[in-house]
Amino acid sequence: MRKITWLIDQMDLCRELIQRGSISNLRSAVLLLDNAAEILMHRMTQDELRFNDLWERMLAKTRNETDPATFARFCQEVAREVTLPKLLTQQDKRRINRFFPEKLSFLSETKKCIPVPVAAALLSLHDHRNEMYHRDTLRPAILEAMSRLFFQIDCDLLLSQPNGPSYDSRDDWSAFFSRYDIEMRLPMLDQADLATIVANWRTAVSIDTRTLRESLATYSTCRLTDTNEDIVFLQEFFRLPSIQAVVDFVLDRVVPDLGPVANRSVTIVERLAAAIAEMKLIDSTIELFNHFSSIERDFRPIELAISEGRFRVEAGIQLQVDLSLGK
Repeated sequence: MRKITWLIDQMDLCRELIQRGSISNLRSAVLLLDNAAEILMHRMTQDELRFNDLWERMLAKTRNETDPATFARFCQEVAREVTLPKLLTQQDKRRINRFFPEKLSFLSETKKCIPVPVAAALLSLHDHRNEMYHRDTLRPAILEAMSRLFFQIDCDLLLSQPNGPSYDSRDDWSAFFSRYDIEMRLPMLDQADLATIVANWRTAVSIDTRTLRESLATYSTCRLTDTNEDIVFLQEFFRLPSIQAVVDFVLDRVVPDLGPVANRSVTIVERLAAAIAEMKLIDSTIELFNHFSSIERDFRPIELAISEGRFRVEAGIQLQVDLSLGK
């Protein structure tokens, strides 16, 4: 019980940080929401892995105590009654326990506990969190929209927890139940209680499709405009015949140290412009964010390379000016 109440309090803190709305508060909210998502998924995977271990032991015991023909009939009879889980190797279990993407894949694609579109959005949000946490990359224009979407997904994960948490009647939980306006009942915090908490949160912190669309479209349009301006500058400076020639030249000659780019086709820039227009046709927040993320993954490496290329060229020009002035 204590662990789930700590997590509920953590999510309530995220609700408060999002409502405050400053960049530092929103950044902290995303970091805490990512942590909450991983903890909730960990709880879900442990439930599934325990069942997998139980089935593995049952099969081993039956195999050891019967002949091959009887064991085969046993498996066939059980398969007619229930869907048998695929037995996981120890390496599979370690990867699921250790890595965020593997947890998501296991829970969405293998166990069907999380819808695949939600898993895709959650993975993209986790990637944005990693940018903030490891590389100090902030996206102020969409940070509030991302935090609100992240909060909604975490609410769904909280509601999908497999078992209600029991608590010790000797402890005093009155303050916790009072804080979230729910009636204290023994011996557990049930799904109805969680639903009440989440409903109150969603009233306070929500994100609708129109707001998310406007945020993503404005942000994407600004990035597209900046990238196109950088391309024009580089094309004129190096006297290159086409936009694709600019991309290839910058990647190969100006910023080769940034590493290879899997897809360097200039059509990615054109696809972003089309994707912005297509946002008008999407009525689901999850689908809308996934639509943005799918093109953003390809556009981002080229955007960074072009931006860094212009920066290095302008720095070189300024250096030559300074040298000519004797600086």
